[in-house]
Amino acid sequence: MCLTELFSAKRLESYKYFHGEEMCALLGDQHAASPHAVVVKDYPFTLNVNVLTRMVLSKKYIHNEVADGTTLEELKWMVDKWFLLNRVLNVGDSIPWFYWMGMQGYVKRMKKLGKTLHQFLEHVVEEHDGR
Repeated sequence: MCLTELFSAKRLESYKYFHGEEMCALLGDQHAASPHAVVVKDYPFTLNVNVLTRMVLSKKYIHNEVADGTTLEELKWMVDKWFLLNRVLNVGDSIPWFYWMGMQGYVKRMKKLGKTLHQFLEHVVEEHDGR
């Protein structure tokens, strides 16, 4: 579905406007922060999140301020944890009798992340339905 609907050549061409607009906003934010120290790694993340949410959800959900109950820092935390937990080796997955111990704490962290992501996506779905 993603290949045929979301990432087709025609659809990607129509998204060029989003990317250009978000790039201008990113450069404006960097310019506004120029007299102070700037953490450069935050800007590409913000750009990608804003472009992707506009492409997939038809709305920019995150900017520097609180938007719809989720701050940019919370979203960064969710994405960072998601990438971390997707690449770790959970001993309980390899040796099933260690699973119940939860020695590494990954299952607990996955459940917390899942709950947080669920709340954010639930809000997105409710807003899309017009509730």
